[in-house]
Amino acid sequence: MWESLILGVRYHLLLLIISIILIIITPSIAMAYQIPSDRDVEWLAYNIYHEARGEPLSGKIMVAVITINRVEDKIRFPNTIHDVVTQPSQFSWYWDGKSDQPKDPKAYKECLAVSRLVYDIWKDGSLHKIIGQLDLDSVKWYHNEEVLPRWAHYYQFVTKIGKHLIYKDT
Repeated sequence: MWESLILGVRYHLLLLIISIILIIITPSIAMAYQIPSDRDVEWLAYNIYHEARGEPLSGKIMVAVITINRVEDKIRFPNTIHDVVTQPSQFSWYWDGKSDQPKDPKAYKECLAVSRLVYDIWKDGSLHKIIGQLDLDSVKWYHNEEVLPRWAHYYQFVTKIGKHLIYKDT
């Protein structure tokens, strides 16, 4: 009886130690190998929500694609979704001084679903096969149709989706 009790305690201690080790090293492994994280999906969803929540599905997808295209441009942009979204002077919703918490739970849930879908397609390598065929793998810029930023004339206009004008490098 005592042997089985001691064996059970050892087993649970071993599981506890393994769990602690995994909790400690998992973030390091994720950073080293750029394993997808929920943080990436969440920041992509925030960007979609604040930039395109009132747009059609294609507009939401385009915001996600542009964000990811910027992540992949190692020369001009940071290499994580969070850092691209929070980069100074890029996405006004982050720098406007207002709360960034989504106020419309239904709209945020939809943006989160789009974020997860596009993120997963990106990570499995299919995203650029799809957008490359549409010549959208270099789109990195957009703005609302109601404004004309000074940078717009430096890039090639590609299309209009919803209220956003989309551009790529020339």
